[in-house]
Amino acid sequence: MSTDARERTPWADLARWVVPGVIVFSITVRVVVGISVVADLADGDSTSGYIDRFAEIATDPGRPYRDRDVEYPPVSLVAIVLVGTPEEGSTGIRVLWLTLALDAAVALSLLWGWGARATAAYLGASLPVLVPMYTTLDLLPVALASWAVALAWRRRERAGGALLAAAILAKVWPVVLVPGLVVWGRRRALAWAVGALAVGTLLWVSWGGVGALGQVATQRHTPGWEAESTVGAIVWIVGDERVQNVRDSPRVGTAPAWAKLALLGATALGVAAVWIRAARRGAPVEVGAPSLACVAVLLFCSPIYSYPYVLWLLPWTALALVEGRRALGWLGVAVIVFTAVTFELLTDGTVPVQIALVTRNLLTGAIPVVYLVARSNVRTTTAVEPAPTGP
Repeated sequence: MSTDARERTPWADLARWVVPGVIVFSITVRVVVGISVVADLADGDSTSGYIDRFAEIATDPGRPYRDRDVEYPPVSLVAIVLVGTPEEGSTGIRVLWLTLALDAAVALSLLWGWGARATAAYLGASLPVLVPMYTTLDLLPVALASWAVALAWRRRERAGGALLAAAILAKVWPVVLVPGLVVWGRRRALAWAVGALAVGTLLWVSWGGVGALGQVATQRHTPGWEAESTVGAIVWIVGDERVQNVRDSPRVGTAPAWAKLALLGATALGVAAVWIRAARRGAPVEVGAPSLACVAVLLFCSPIYSYPYVLWLLPWTALALVEGRRALGWLGVAVIVFTAVTFELLTDGTVPVQIALVTRNLLTGAIPVVYLVARSNVRTTTAVEPAPTGP
């Protein structure tokens, strides 16, 4: 009997079908959820306050940033103008179609950059949050950042750097990935990212005014803590304060400038610690694990942690899983699941939502802690140095 025949087992044969099975199942669920969202929109239920806001931004008169406050950076604003209509239902359907395309773009970036296992991990991990995914535009910076990192990783550094700048100009959070370009030895991509970001910011300020930066940074100067954030959830519980909807955002308590600056400093220190750990001599070359940890630091310390923000974790959670960082990857999945629970409980009373929020936020904070303290047993990963694919 040959060695190959001896080594073949029913479990090995079954394992061959796990990845394609997950992909097919995940795509099927996406079709069902998409049809359900379309049905809700046809009945006049937008399923999301974000869709109403997109319609408002796209149709209000005057120049954004100068004549009226807008909380979205310019790349996201362009997408909102493209999908926005006076009718919320029509806007919602356009958002759905765009997000389906962005969802496919993320999956394809992982397939091209790291293989079918990464794609399957992404498609599976995102299943609990498909409804929030398809009724917001937070997948736009995710798709841009995922393709940017994949391109830079595969030695398409100019395109990767420029696309990362576009991701930052869609939503600021991908800025925490920029130091990774240094850690991974992609200095040309770093130069392109910094240069394109500088040019894009200059054009943005020239068109929208300096005040545009403050509008985005403060979500239209909205006071208080966002109720879903780490600090906001605690204030909501121990302060016994009611949540108020202020400029389309659930807010609680007051957020003094010094507290926000302290959180910004904590974010910077946490992100620096993660990338210093990733650059340590002898450490395995990884993309997903440090990226996941950095985005989690940002979310944990942010004064805003709305439920769609969990989408920012998706590609890095998938990569962490295929890199062999199971503890990190499953923590990311747990955060995604508890966000879905919170989303479903929003109309079911205060206490269940508070419990789910605190659990979600603690799990988010655990991700960078585990990354920093755990000793990696990964000797080779799916993120090993790729062969050059171009000049």
